Amino acid sequence: MVFTSQFFLFFFLPTIIIIYYLVPRRFKNLYLTLISYIFYGWTDIQIISLLFYTTVVIYFSGILIEKYRHIPNIHQFKFLTINLKKIFAIFAITNLVIMLGFFKYFVFIQENINFLLEIYDKGLIEIYLIVLPIGISFYTFQGISYIVDVYKDDVKATKSFVDLSCYITMFSQLIAGPIIRYSVIQDQLRKRTNNLKKIALGIVFFMIGFSKKIILANPMGNVADVAFNATYISFLEAWIGLIAYSFQIYFDFSAYSDMAVGLGLMLGFSFPKNFDSPYKSISITMFWRKWHITLSTWLKQYLYIPIGGNRNGVVQTYRNLITVMIIGGLWHGASYNFLLWGFIHGFFLSLERYLSKFFKFQFHRFLKIIYTYFVVLIAWVFFRSENIFDSFQYIKNLFDIGDNVKSSTYVLGYMLSNYNILIFTTCIFIIWFTENSWEYLRNLSFVKVIFILTVFFISISILILDTYNPFIYFRF
Repeated sequence: MVFTSQFFLFFFLPTIIIIYYLVPRRFKNLYLTLISYIFYGWTDIQIISLLFYTTVVIYFSGILIEKYRHIPNIHQFKFLTINLKKIFAIFAITNLVIMLGFFKYFVFIQENINFLLEIYDKGLIEIYLIVLPIGISFYTFQGISYIVDVYKDDVKATKSFVDLSCYITMFSQLIAGPIIRYSVIQDQLRKRTNNLKKIALGIVFFMIGFSKKIILANPMGNVADVAFNATYISFLEAWIGLIAYSFQIYFDFSAYSDMAVGLGLMLGFSFPKNFDSPYKSISITMFWRKWHITLSTWLKQYLYIPIGGNRNGVVQTYRNLITVMIIGGLWHGASYNFLLWGFIHGFFLSLERYLSKFFKFQFHRFLKIIYTYFVVLIAWVFFRSENIFDSFQYIKNLFDIGDNVKSSTYVLGYMLSNYNILIFTTCIFIIWFTENSWEYLRNLSFVKVIFILTVFFISISILILDTYNPFIYFRF
C-alpha cells in the first residue's frame, strides 16, 4: 500500500485516524502495531512473518543485554572470558545483517558466480530468485541502532513488546524511512500529546508531501524514464533526462518523508527532518548533512565512528569515509552501480577534507553550488542506470557534444512538451529559490493554507487520472 493511492487516501487513512482517537490511550500502541502489520502485508501477507521475526529478535536481545549489563564477565577457561552482554548484542546484529544480506545480495552473488563460471567455460548454476521485502533496509537499520544504543547504555531496553513493535513497525515510516533512533521517540511511545494544532500541522505536511510527489516527482520520473530507457539519445536529451531524474528522486523521497512526518504528527509523534534543501549545498560534505539526514546520521554514528572515524590519522580517515559511503551505496541495492555511486561520494568527501587543509577556496557561493550539484548529478547516473555498462554509455552521451545525429524527435519532443517544461521550471524555482517544507510550514498563514489546499486538490485530480505512481525508495 502506498500513501499516494486512492484507497489509502480516501479509506484507509481517515478510517485508522478516526479509530485511533477512539481507542483508549493504553491500547493506542497496540492498535498502531496491528494497523502497521495490515498496511505492510496488504499486498503480500507472507512478508509479515519476517517483520515479526525481526521484532522478536530485537526485543529479546535487548532484554538480555539489559539483564547482563552489570554482571561481571564469566571466566570459563584460563584464556577465555565470556561477556554475555556482548554475545547477545553480536547475536542480534549478526542476525539482522545476515537477514538483510541474504534478501539483498543472494541473487547478486549467484549472478556473479555464473559470470565467473562463464569466463572459465564451466557449467552455470541455477539462479534462485529471492523477492526483496519492501522496507527491510529501513527497519533492520532501526533495529541495529536500538541494539547498539542498549548495549552502550544510551537507552534502556523496553520491557514492553508492544512498544518496541510499534517503534519497529510504525506504518508511517516503515517502508521508506526516515530512520528513527529509539531514543528519539521512546518518551513519545509512553506518553505523547495529541491536539488540534499538531493534527493540523500533520495534515498540511502530508498535503505538501502528497502534492510534491504527484505534481512534481511523477512527471519528472516520466521524463527521466524516457531518457534512460531510450536506445539512442543526444547530448541535450541526456542532460535533460539526468536533471529530471535528480528532480524526481528529490521530490519523490522528500515527499515520502514529508508525508511520514505528517502522519506521525497526526498520531502524536514528532519525527526528525530528513531533507534540508540538499541541492543548495556548497559541498558534498554539506550535501550529506542535508540529504537523507537520518541515513547519513546512522552511517556516521553506527559505522564511521566505530571503525575509527577521524581518530587514526589522515589516510585512515579517508579510507573510513570511502568505506562508509561504499557501504551506504550497497545498502541501497546489490549492484556495482551502487558501489560506484557510494565511491564517488566517498572520494569527494575525502577530497574536500584533504583540500581544506591546504587551501581556503573563496569561490562565489553560486559556483560552489554548481560544483556540488554537478558531482551529485554524475553520481545519479550510476544510481539510476540498470547496469554498469549503461551507466558509462549514459555518461558518454552527456559529454558527446558533437554527436547530435542520435537525437530522437520523439524523445526530445516529449521532454520539451509545454507541460514538462512547466514542471521542469517549477522544480528549479522550488529547489533553488524557495524554502523547503519545514521552513515553509514554520509560520502558517491563511494564504499558505489556501495555497496548500489548492495544490492538494490539483494533485488528487491528477492522481485519479494518472497511473504512473512509483516510489523510488520502496525498492531499497
